Amino acid sequence: MKKIIQQLKYGLAAMLLVLATTQTFAQSITNGSFETLTTPGNYPSGTNASITKAKDWLQPTSSDPDYRYVGYTTYMGVTAQQGSAYVGSLVGMVDRNPNNGAHYGSKNSKEYFSHKLTSKLTEGVTYAISFYVRHPYMYYPGSAVNAELEPSDQGYLGLCFSDVLPTNANTSTVDVGGTVGQGGLYSSWNANHRALIPASNTSVYGTASRDAWVPVTLNYTADGTEEYMTVGQLQEGPLTGSYTSYGSNVSYIGYYLFDNFSMTAVSTVTPVATGTNPTTPTGTGSVSLSAATGSYPANTPVTVTYTKPDNTTATFTGNTDGTGKITIPNLPVGTYPGFVVSVNGSPASNPSNPVTLVAPPATPVPTGTNPTTPGGTDGSVSLSPPSGSSYPANTPVTVTYTRPDNTTATYSGSSDGTGKVTIPNLPAGTYTNFTVAFNGGAASGPSGPVTLSDCAANAGTITRQ
Repeated sequence: MKKIIQQLKYGLAAMLLVLATTQTFAQSITNGSFETLTTPGNYPSGTNASITKAKDWLQPTSSDPDYRYVGYTTYMGVTAQQGSAYVGSLVGMVDRNPNNGAHYGSKNSKEYFSHKLTSKLTEGVTYAISFYVRHPYMYYPGSAVNAELEPSDQGYLGLCFSDVLPTNANTSTVDVGGTVGQGGLYSSWNANHRALIPASNTSVYGTASRDAWVPVTLNYTADGTEEYMTVGQLQEGPLTGSYTSYGSNVSYIGYYLFDNFSMTAVSTVTPVATGTNPTTPTGTGSVSLSAATGSYPANTPVTVTYTKPDNTTATFTGNTDGTGKITIPNLPVGTYPGFVVSVNGSPASNPSNPVTLVAPPATPVPTGTNPTTPGGTDGSVSLSPPSGSSYPANTPVTVTYTRPDNTTATYSGSSDGTGKVTIPNLPAGTYTNFTVAFNGGAASGPSGPVTLSDCAANAGTITRQ
């Protein structure tokens, strides 16, 4: 099987991914340009060698991508975009050569290579992965061609991140000529941990990358489980294009080159801010921050910068809790325009949504006015602020209180021009637990009781003489 694929690949195009060594925030790709050998001085020879000759690079499945080193291997005069070494990887083929036996007609031959990161990616951080892509073009009339992938097979080239290295068991066995480990990775395997070159990138999938390097940048937001990066055509099934434009008897092989790959942390996930109002009129509140997507890593150092209500800038340094949430305590009332998060030294996020903290009003002082008729309901309770405090004038207010029958009632209205609130149409009885909340804000503490007396109970006894 390997020999058959090599026969098709010799003289045709190659897929190359050279990952340039780059220091990232807390992570790095070592030997990214493939220049360092696993065994010093043991250079590849001939046309290619196993990817494992390159230090820190792995062959996860039976299909073996090609390690090439300019000056020691020869391949169509191709030079690396950076340095001397590179890797070629099969992304699919349509074998129309009946001499290839069981592999005749196969469309699902794919090769992958992997790298173990120096440490896990950091949850909630977005990484930019930049690299160059190229595919040599070659056409042998009546025999074989290496050319662009057809539209239905575009959009799958890219990266898959995982917590473990993929194996043959994670690959499809459909249309691979009976060879386990030659097919594409299952689409369900780490489906949410992939960064793919979109089909709309015509520079990569079109003729622009024929024998020329074109740049690509992919963004990936980590969830903190990623330890391995695997490269290739992440298409589970066989190629779906017809690949007959060069002739119905011409075999097609897709073989791409990528080079000068780097990974850089570019931002932290934008936080969502939620405020907790003070519980007393002169107290302070807090703001909690959670990641807009996914979550921040648990029990991890963070730095938060924000603008206070007085327009000065403040910094909070602390740790996320066990769920990844950040809480900034002891905040005075007012509006905070936004909070910017950096997790363990990562690049800062975009600002969060604004938050306004509102202190509860002072506990009201209730005053009752009795009904004017026996059994009447024209009594009322007025609520005023205590001495030294004030309520806003002509402002929507919600009052909750307990009625004489121990049920809870709600009154919605507005304060008057002095800030006083009056609850009308009350019958006689004892009322308590009055709280006030202005304009949808926090509620005051409860007050009361107030007893309204029926006017009949206050009337004197008239004795006929």
